[in-house]
Amino acid sequence: MHGFIERNGTLQTYDVPNSTLTITWDINPKEELVGTYKDTSGKQHGFLQLPDGSAPITIDYPNAVTTIAMGLNPQGAVVGRYTDIMGHTHGLLAVSVTGHDH
Repeated sequence: MHGFIERNGTLQTYDVPNSTLTITWDINPKEELVGTYKDTSGKQHGFLQLPDGSAPITIDYPNAVTTIAMGLNPQGAVVGRYTDIMGHTHGLLAVSVTGHDH
C-alpha cells in the first residue's frame, strides 16, 4: 500500500524506503509531510518527511508498540498517537527541542 501526495494538480505515490506499508496523513504549508509506515518486521512507526527529499525522520514514542503521526501544524509540531506495551492508546505531541526549524 502506498501513500499519496497531490502537488500542483498531480497525484504522486510516496513510500518510506524499505517499508511494506506507507500512509500519508497530513502536509503543512512548508510541504512537510507526516504519516505512518510499517517496517519489514511489521512494526508501525510515525514519520516526518521534509521537502528537501532527505530520508524521512522516524517518529517512535519510547517503548511504544506502534506510533502514528497524524497531523502537522505550520510550525512543524506533529500530533498523533501511540500504543504502549499494555495495549493502551495515548495521544502524542512531538516538537523540535533545538529551537530551530527542522
